[in-house]
Amino acid sequence: MSNLATSPHLLRREYKFTTPNTVWLADITYADNDEGWPYLPTVKGVATPEIIGWSIEDHLRTDLCSDSLRMALDRRNPVA
Repeated sequence: MSNLATSPHLLRREYKFTTPNTVWLADITYADNDEGWPYLPTVKGVATPEIIGWSIEDHLRTDLCSDSLRMALDRRNPVA
């Protein structure tokens, strides 16, 4: 058994949001190609089908994910 704390599931598995910028999701994917393994973190709004922030690099340092979040913040003005 783990001693790690758990966080509450605030969305309660209800992903039917219609107001933009209410909930954002993030994910990281990677794919092998001729130049190595590029990593692609993305940020997506639940209410819209588009990717609103992304970045691509050959590393998994924190600035890679921070860059995609910054792009999303620059492109959207999230609800406070």
